[in-house]
Amino acid sequence: MLALSAYLLTRGVIPPDWPHRAALLLVFFFFNAAFIAMIHTGKTDRWRAPLFIAIAGLFAVSFMGNMLELNSRQGEFVDFIFRDSVPMCPVVIPMMLIPAAVGKTIIWPGAVAGTYAAAGLMFVIWLAASLGLGKAWCGWGCFFGGLDDAFSRLLPRALLGTPGWLRALPYAVLIVFALLTAASMMPAYCGLLCPVKAATELPPGDFVSDKLMLWVHLGMFGAFTAALPILTKRRVQCAFICPLGALQNGMDRLAPFKMRVDAARCTACGACAKNCPVLAIKPGTATPGSACVKCGRCADNCPAGAISFSVKGAVHSPGSGRLLFLYPAFLFMTGFGGGICVDAVARLITFGLTGRLF
Repeated sequence: MLALSAYLLTRGVIPPDWPHRAALLLVFFFFNAAFIAMIHTGKTDRWRAPLFIAIAGLFAVSFMGNMLELNSRQGEFVDFIFRDSVPMCPVVIPMMLIPAAVGKTIIWPGAVAGTYAAAGLMFVIWLAASLGLGKAWCGWGCFFGGLDDAFSRLLPRALLGTPGWLRALPYAVLIVFALLTAASMMPAYCGLLCPVKAATELPPGDFVSDKLMLWVHLGMFGAFTAALPILTKRRVQCAFICPLGALQNGMDRLAPFKMRVDAARCTACGACAKNCPVLAIKPGTATPGSACVKCGRCADNCPAGAISFSVKGAVHSPGSGRLLFLYPAFLFMTGFGGGICVDAVARLITFGLTGRLF
C-alpha cells in the first residue's frame, strides 16, 4: 500500500524542486498515517474526514494558484494552458450527457482528450470510480465535498431540522439544470447555482453582471456550504443541491459495496440516522439507502456495532467487508486528490518563503 500510494502521488516521477519534494513527503505521511489509523482503530470516518477535508481545502489553494500563475503570463495562450493544467470539474458531468448524446457537443471549456484536464478523461475516471465505489465518490473523492463536511462538524448538535422531502430535491435540481444546459449548450448549474464557484475562481473584471454573479455565488457558498451545514449538521450542498450527487444515487445501485445492518444486533436507537450527514438513513429503518456516501460515520457511532461495510451478494465477516472497501477507496482518494494536495502544499511552502503562490 505504501508503494502504491507513493506511485499515485508521484505518477512515477520525483519532483525536481525541493518545495514539491517536501510537499510530497508531507502528503505521503499524512495520507498513509490516516489509512493505517483507519485499519488499526476500526474507525473509518474519524480518519477519513481529515483527508477528505484537506483535499477540499487544498484543492482551492491549488486551483487559485494555477489561476493566478496563468493570469500573470502576459502574451501567452492562457486559456489553452489552463485547459491543460487544471482538472475539469466533475459536477458538470450530468449536464454534459444530453448535449454530448444529442448534439455531439462537449459543453465544457477544455480539451476532449489527451490532457489531464480533458473532459473525456474525467468522464472515464468518474465512470470507473462510480461503477466500483458507487456514491463513495461523494465521500472519498469529490474536490468540493470536504467543504460542507467540515462545516457540518462545527456544532455539537443540530439547531435546524432536515425534513424528509429534501431527499427528492437533488433529483429536481438535476432535471432542471440538465434541461437548461441542453437548451443553452452552457453548463447552467455552474453559472447560476454552484456554491463553490466563489471559492475557486478569481474575482471578476469590471463588468457589472460579473460582479453581481460573484455576490450571488458568495451568497450560495455562505448559505449552502457553510451556514446550513453548521446549523443542520448535514452536508447540505452535497446532499440536496448537487446534480452529480443525484446521478450518483443511481450509480450506487450498480456498485458492489453497501452498508449492512445486522438486525439481530440493532437496538433501533436512531444514532445512525441522527449522525448521517447526507440523510441517507430514514428514522426507524436503520438501513442506508442509495444516497449513502460510505463515509462510515454511522458505523463509527453505532453503540451496538450493528453496521458494517459489505460486498453485495457475498458472505464475509464485517471486518473483511470493511477492508475490501477501504483499500480501493483509499487508493482512489490518493490517486484522485493526492496530487492536488502535493501541488497546494508546495505552493503554500513557496508562499511562506516568497509571499507568492507560484
